[in-house]
Amino acid sequence: MSRMRLLVRIPNWVGDVVMASAALRTLRRRLPEAHITLWGKPALLAILRDTPWYDEQLVWPEAGAIAAARAVRGRGYTHALLLTHSWSSAIAAWLGGIPQRIGHRNDGRELLLTRALPLERRGRIRPVSAVLAYLALCEAMGCRVERSDRAIELPVTEQARARTRAWDAERGLLEGPAPVVCNVGAGFGRAKQWPAERWAALADRLVAGGRRVVVYGGPKDRAAVEAVLAASRAAARGAVVAGLGVPIGDLAAHMARAALAITTDSGGRHFPVAVGTPTIVLMGPNHPELSESPGNLEHYVVLLTRPPCWPCHLRECPIDHRCMREIETETVARFAEGWLAGRRPFGHAAPWRTPPGREHRLFRGACT
Repeated sequence: MSRMRLLVRIPNWVGDVVMASAALRTLRRRLPEAHITLWGKPALLAILRDTPWYDEQLVWPEAGAIAAARAVRGRGYTHALLLTHSWSSAIAAWLGGIPQRIGHRNDGRELLLTRALPLERRGRIRPVSAVLAYLALCEAMGCRVERSDRAIELPVTEQARARTRAWDAERGLLEGPAPVVCNVGAGFGRAKQWPAERWAALADRLVAGGRRVVVYGGPKDRAAVEAVLAASRAAARGAVVAGLGVPIGDLAAHMARAALAITTDSGGRHFPVAVGTPTIVLMGPNHPELSESPGNLEHYVVLLTRPPCWPCHLRECPIDHRCMREIETETVARFAEGWLAGRRPFGHAAPWRTPPGREHRLFRGACT
């Protein structure tokens, strides 16, 4: 039998790529003889650069599906596993002549797939963790999936740790206890942001308790990070510093050296969980079941208030942003200080379960 050549189209969102790590690890374990190519945008491929789950990476061309099809045609791929829900990935795999094409149904694109798993039921997208959705696609390929396969993971190399130590040394972070990291990012939309003055008050309180604080954000979050530092009293004496400009391939190492991570429901929230750092997630307009990591429940807790308008899954709040504003600084500080003091407030975590009939309609762009 000829060797399987598997092309995996990775997701288009940072957090989804990290959540896909469970599926990628499972594919490598169950298909050890297969040649596995990861296909995606360069910045997102960088997240997986140091993982042992692939043989090569292939960049998705900016020109779109037709150019992508030309890039894969003639390369001998026998299977395409599509972790995106987009038509473009299905078109590229089909026009690229890949015989077996596995993915989720979405807006009729199952016409181009040889195996399509359900995404919707009675017009409603079920709130299922992306981790489990990706693993279901592995099962559709014939891979056995066990409960232990549900954990997300990002390996951290010694080279990445060394670069992180050098980064910390430049900012005087090597002295004293490990820092607390705050991720204020909201690449999905401003509806996921927590007020800058609350981040600053939380950071100042942690500094008063003997910790240094590093405030992280993605390329589009510079203004949000700078607003937190401007509002922080401790930032003036260097106890709160900006974590801007960190290469995405080194972000796992930065999270691994932290004592605790506090984060919005953005893509960056999954990095500390994937390296085993305890994490507090401030959940805004989205349903937590979509981004749950069922194999890492001991590492994170979700704080949310569930006002009457929740979950809306909107990028911009059309009213008063109450889902985030109702999360009080005192509540977050209490969880953070409890963990740092040696108490384990995450010990009784349980996965979310949505009762039958309570599925909700999702904003269309949320899962692409």
